[in-house]
Amino acid sequence: MKYLGATALIPTALILMACHANAACSINNSMPDDVKTVIADHGGIPISDADCQLVNTNHLYLDVHGDFFAGSKAAVGWALVELEDVNNIRSDTSAQSTHFSDRLGDGAARDAEFAAISNSIKTLDFTKAIKQIRSYESR
Repeated sequence: MKYLGATALIPTALILMACHANAACSINNSMPDDVKTVIADHGGIPISDADCQLVNTNHLYLDVHGDFFAGSKAAVGWALVELEDVNNIRSDTSAQSTHFSDRLGDGAARDAEFAAISNSIKTLDFTKAIKQIRSYESR
């Protein structure tokens, strides 16, 4: 485990299942405990083996933020995903998603948050984000 400096989000190295049906990919990540719980409850980080390998090969962290809201008429979940290095250098490239559900309750809201996390990871341009970080590191 590497320390990323004084930040409210302490990165941890977690071993979680990738894409539910795919083989496990151990990936360094930075996320608050509530996001870790939602991801764990849904079977693990929904990342392809190829993207997981890109992150690991480049010694980066998958930085995931998200939350949910269970309203009286709908459930909402949102997520923001980006990459960062050990020195807290983050890419400008990120992916965001919001997911709405007409199902009610905390369970539906957590499902909505996971759907937003999953969509954000799937739409993140990992290659572009890595190039940006490497460019910033060289300055």
